[in-house]
Amino acid sequence: MIRENKYVVTTNTSLCEFILSTCSFIHGEEHFRKLLSAKRILFNGVLAPENIFVTKDDQITILTPRELEPKVNTNFEILFEDEYFFAVNKPAPLPIHPAGKYYFNTLTNLLKESGFKDFYPVNRVDRETTGVVLFAKTKEMAKKLGELFLKKEVQKTYIAVCCGTVGEDLFKIDLPLIKKNIGEFRNHVVVDENGKQSLTEIKKFCSNELFSILEVKPLTGRSHQIRVHLSSIGFPIVGDKEYGLYPELFSKFSRNILDSSEVMEKLLVNNHLLHCKQIQFNHPQTGKEICIKAPLFEEMKEFIITQFNDDLLARILH
Repeated sequence: MIRENKYVVTTNTSLCEFILSTCSFIHGEEHFRKLLSAKRILFNGVLAPENIFVTKDDQITILTPRELEPKVNTNFEILFEDEYFFAVNKPAPLPIHPAGKYYFNTLTNLLKESGFKDFYPVNRVDRETTGVVLFAKTKEMAKKLGELFLKKEVQKTYIAVCCGTVGEDLFKIDLPLIKKNIGEFRNHVVVDENGKQSLTEIKKFCSNELFSILEVKPLTGRSHQIRVHLSSIGFPIVGDKEYGLYPELFSKFSRNILDSSEVMEKLLVNNHLLHCKQIQFNHPQTGKEICIKAPLFEEMKEFIITQFNDDLLARILH
């Protein structure tokens, strides 16, 4: 299976400059040269020669075989299904939508391959965030469920394992967030007075000298909200490559040069420990209360048991 990313040139420039400015998943001239050598770049339907200039309306295609996409965890589980919508327990790492270097290895594509035909994602979580993801079976239901989220009539509960000893048992983080391009980080979310109002409710389960386990309820729905809010007050989520203790690792990760041994040495886990444990709302069609719960995946369970104990894990999952 081959993925074809097709682009139309809008201004005269070199092929290298066009691709680097257009394709966020290609990092640097060296990466571009490797693609050329591997015969994965087409110029107007034929293999692209080196050192060419492209002009307006030229067509550029980048070929990516499925086996060259980053590996993902495909062990998703259907948590709930009726004639209107269904819910999935998404593992990590697994993006929901095709984007950047992911096309085949996404939750939406895996669902299609497993037999689901028409469906529409309602909520989203990050590639490394696990837990409940809702999918409507019709556009009409997608709209109704989306309205519930907009009206804040959906309660989402997350479990987060963060670095540091959280002192307060119950508190809120009220800090505005905005997306910015910072260096090679695109759509990097930061706290900024010009950002959108963002509110997160935190309840502490347990802390020790190194880590804390939190129940987190985002009362607004901003991108990366929980991760950025916790990081901004000094308690980044364990394993977070972009907003964690070692943000320089994200640059390596985005360029596919981050070694797994370095991840485990510095971050202790392969994926950040944030899990959407539960989503609760009234069914748009029947009015019945729906409560969908997602069990933790092994990586988070093992970390909690190792750093805390089995009894705490049972209490968290209750």
